[in-house]
Amino acid sequence: MRPKVTRKEKHIEWEKRLLEFRKSGLNPVEFCRKTRISISVFRYWMRKIQDMPATTDISFVEVPTKVQSLPVHRAGGYEITFQSGI
Repeated sequence: MRPKVTRKEKHIEWEKRLLEFRKSGLNPVEFCRKTRISISVFRYWMRKIQDMPATTDISFVEVPTKVQSLPVHRAGGYEITFQSGI
């Protein structure tokens, strides 16, 4: 019995297929014929991938600064000061 494919795995698989399509120079119908993919399934995934964020992991890196505080002046005379580390 074949193990179940997760959504993330399927998403990654279709990202790869769509990248192959873009590199192929073929139009969608030609690509689907060549790869034996249903054109309706291809279009579904094309829309789905475009509407979803990329699957690459995003991470943040702390960037040290030499600024000890950062004053922000607002209209009306307000001043907000952000201290280092906040």
